[in-house]
Amino acid sequence: MNKKSLIAPCGMNCSVCMAYLREKNKCSGCRLFNAEKPVSIARCKIKNCEFIQEGNMEFCFGCSDFPCKRLKQLDKRYRTKYNMSMVENLQYIEKFGIEKFLENEEAKWACSGCGGTICVHKGYCYSCGKIYWSIKKMTKVDLKKENKEIYNPSTKEPSMVNVPEMKFLMIDGEGDPNTSQEYKDAMEALFQVSYKVKFISKKEKSKDYVVMPLEGLWWVDNMEDFSIEDKSSWKWTAMMRQPDFISKRMIMDAIDEVEKKKNPAALSKIRFESLNEGLSAQIMHIGPFSEEGPTVAKLHAFIEEKGYEFDGTCHGEKHHEIYISDMRRTKPERLKTIIRQPVK
Repeated sequence: MNKKSLIAPCGMNCSVCMAYLREKNKCSGCRLFNAEKPVSIARCKIKNCEFIQEGNMEFCFGCSDFPCKRLKQLDKRYRTKYNMSMVENLQYIEKFGIEKFLENEEAKWACSGCGGTICVHKGYCYSCGKIYWSIKKMTKVDLKKENKEIYNPSTKEPSMVNVPEMKFLMIDGEGDPNTSQEYKDAMEALFQVSYKVKFISKKEKSKDYVVMPLEGLWWVDNMEDFSIEDKSSWKWTAMMRQPDFISKRMIMDAIDEVEKKKNPAALSKIRFESLNEGLSAQIMHIGPFSEEGPTVAKLHAFIEEKGYEFDGTCHGEKHHEIYISDMRRTKPERLKTIIRQPVK
């Protein structure tokens, strides 16, 4: 059977579904449904959505209403009960392609004992019965919600916050991020490894979490020459935060797996490192990156008013941005970017 046909329009991997794995009254998957199969498929409002049927779309992300109310409800139920997100699955497929998604899914749901398939609804291997997690006890960690004080600053006035030491995947580079291939390569490697680490964590530790947004440290050798208009001399560190329970060994395993499958250009540049910024000033910028100037100036004036200072080039004191919005789906005028500046 074509594995691609087992990925439903909503992003569900039917090959790990209880109805597909069971022997009695076995379901053939949403795309291969016929009248003799479970009525739940026939009644599925997403599979039978008029946009899917009439628009000839393979997946829901092709719809202008993605994610719609129906998909959000399904996603919430599966995130709550089974720690699977259809929306995240679809976003991954859209970004990296169905083949890459299938590779990850095969590794993610393969039983380490017998090579069978782990059931998403039961948490154990359907072939040998090996238990991997308890569905009822497994929860998804969202560090942005757990650390609201550092991820939800005011859009109107800057504020001071103590940023704790955190772990990151990092890649260093330089040049204009809008035109630099080096920056695009860095993002590709960071996202692929971060998602692979998430899958390893869920499988090995029974701990699931929301992959954190892209972040960036920005500077030039002489900060007096820093220019929003001329980005060619910018130096940067692209990075993505990792939960505290993620180990270096898990990172190395993820890098090894990504290297075997696709080996993105910047993979060898990734390092796993802690960053301790401590006392920092920050504010939420709403709008295009090109219009950050006044917000940055407001933040710097606030720092001076409070009697603090910063270097901007040394470790732990660089201009820091956190890209909360999905840049592919958000209109420039609605982009949310945390602008943070560590101080002393």
